[in-house]
Amino acid sequence: MKRTLKVISSVATISVIAIIGVWMISNRAAAQQKNPLAPLLVRNIDEPGFNPYQSSQNILFTNFSGDATFQIPAGRVAVIEQVSASGALQTGSVPQVFVRCRNESVEVNHSLPLFSQGEVNGLTVWAGSQQFKCYATAAPGTLNVHVQSGTFQTAQHTWAMAVSGYTVPQ
Repeated sequence: MKRTLKVISSVATISVIAIIGVWMISNRAAAQQKNPLAPLLVRNIDEPGFNPYQSSQNILFTNFSGDATFQIPAGRVAVIEQVSASGALQTGSVPQVFVRCRNESVEVNHSLPLFSQGEVNGLTVWAGSQQFKCYATAAPGTLNVHVQSGTFQTAQHTWAMAVSGYTVPQ
């Protein structure tokens, strides 16, 4: 009889502990109940599709370099995800392109690799497009695409620069 009471007592104790454990776990997570007739609309400002940012400029490459500077809306941080550049230089010249993202006091220079697209009338056409991530703010920050060459250019060549991404609150 004593043994039966011990077994029953042990089973009862384990059952009580299991019930308390299941009850505690079940109260940790609860799904939101949403009324399908009156949905609660919430704005997700961090979602890239809600705050798109894109800009492009044509610049003149004069002497040794050219710059495209893009405006960032006040109070926003531009998250740049894609940059492209294309243009021509005198044959024999090799360009370098840098994407300069400045977020208040921190400036980062990303390199944008360019590839020769062929030659036309003594000019070599260059193009490059790349995905990456950088962050730029309005003043005192900047977003700039800079192209340079170590060879003096005797003619002004047009370059197309473009950036795209999205903005978030600063």
